[in-house]
Amino acid sequence: MMDKSEIQQRCLQMATEMVSQAEQSINDLQEALLSETKSSVGDKYETARAMLHEEQAKARQHLQYATGLLQQITAINLSQAASRIGLGSLVITSQGNYYISAPLGKLFEEVYAISPLSPMAKALWGLKVMDEVPFNGRTVKVISVS
Repeated sequence: MMDKSEIQQRCLQMATEMVSQAEQSINDLQEALLSETKSSVGDKYETARAMLHEEQAKARQHLQYATGLLQQITAINLSQAASRIGLGSLVITSQGNYYISAPLGKLFEEVYAISPLSPMAKALWGLKVMDEVPFNGRTVKVISVS
């Protein structure tokens, strides 16, 4: 099992990559927009430019989302030890292992980064070791919290 600092590093890496990809996409679309030449068929030119503008807007939304994830992850204080599950907790349960930070999904073979707003995080929030909670028709037991 990975330790919490390695898991945090992986989250930061994934969020940073998302930001970089979104920034690259915006730059690529800007270049495409600048290189789009006016053709003799005006409608085709205008349609292509409109599509590029739409893609730029989507890329900006993705950048905003990724930047928010990065800020959320950066705000986690790893030095703060807690006995109860909350933001930044690495939770080992009978049903899986979760790092409550940001919705990044599978980090490693056995650890998933989940949002504090996810149903699983909400079910686990505030629990401590050996607590149990019903979730999706099964009982989830907290084995460890760090």
